[in-house]
Amino acid sequence: QDKLKNTRESYKTICKKAAETLIKSEKGVNEAKAQELKNEILRLQEQLTNMHELQALTDEQLQEADADRDKLLTELEDKENKSKIEDRRVHLKLRGLEKDVKDLKATIAAYEKMSANELLTAKDHMKFLQ
Repeated sequence: QDKLKNTRESYKTICKKAAETLIKSEKGVNEAKAQELKNEILRLQEQLTNMHELQALTDEQLQEADADRDKLLTELEDKENKSKIEDRRVHLKLRGLEKDVKDLKATIAAYEKMSANELLTAKDHMKFLQ
């Protein structure tokens, strides 16, 4: 009976040691997995930080591009307005010149007519004198 009791105690001790060993082994595996997960979290946090920095840089570049575009659009509008004003000024000047040419032609035609009349009068006067 003592032998049976000793065997039982020995069996309990062995089982207890086996359970402790198994628990230690699982604890080690779990700690390794936990460390891997912590490392993955750190890696992902770093990646997220990098992405935020990249997003901030991209936003800044986009704002600069928008400002440049707005500036170019304003310059283009100014040039178009100046061009329209210049075109209008040239058009008015051309209309003025066209009117001057028309008036000059009318004046020349009137002088030619008057000269022709004076020549006819002079011719008639010469015939009369002859």
